[in-house]
Amino acid sequence: MGAKLVSFDSVADCAAWAEAADPASVQPDLCIVDYRLESGRNGVEAIAALRQRFGARLPAIVVTGSTMSTLDKEAQEKDFHLLLKPVVPNKLRAMIAFKLGVKPAR
Repeated sequence: MGAKLVSFDSVADCAAWAEAADPASVQPDLCIVDYRLESGRNGVEAIAALRQRFGARLPAIVVTGSTMSTLDKEAQEKDFHLLLKPVVPNKLRAMIAFKLGVKPAR
């Protein structure tokens, strides 16, 4: 199984890529974003931009160093999972497998 990765330096770059992409030929399987981004922006904004273009069901994982209880509520309301830093590789792999609906390799 392979993967193609697209990364962005800002929410604006992410939104511009999503807007320019043709949903008939480009369909992300998963987005993994950091919560805290440039200029006070956050990863939830990047998820919103991607979901606006590719559909509300796009699976998402937000990685954060914050333990703010409001993030748990936001994760539930906006349908994404949180992983707290430092992220253990096995936990990240398991979360990716869960979000993609596949069984993790053993």
